[in-house]
Amino acid sequence: MAILLGYAGTALAQVAPSEQLALVSQPTKCVALTQGRECFAKIVLTWKTRNEGDYCVVREMQDSRRIPLQCWESKSSGKFVFDMQATQDVVILLLEKNAKEAIGRSEIQVSWLYQSNSRKRRWRLF
Repeated sequence: MAILLGYAGTALAQVAPSEQLALVSQPTKCVALTQGRECFAKIVLTWKTRNEGDYCVVREMQDSRRIPLQCWESKSSGKFVFDMQATQDVVILLLEKNAKEAIGRSEIQVSWLYQSNSRKRRWRLF
């Protein structure tokens, strides 16, 4: 059983000069007990832009696949809460619906308290 220790923070997306867009994830770090174990966290994503439109928040996987988390129609801001479990950093993207290029990006870093020890401890009694 892994123990999760997390703390709140914010990550601002890169701002496009014409749109003034913000994508924020809280927390921005997830901590597992040992290296290689999954960390678990409740993530709150919020985004805002000047332009109303159709937007989606997706999770970008290590193999570049994108998994949709939530979409909105005719909105200029949104909020989404989800339970995350991961062993590696998680990248969240904000996309205009049916677009391939991200207009916002946030990363949740996964770390651990202890490195994994590859050798097993065997207890012996005399």
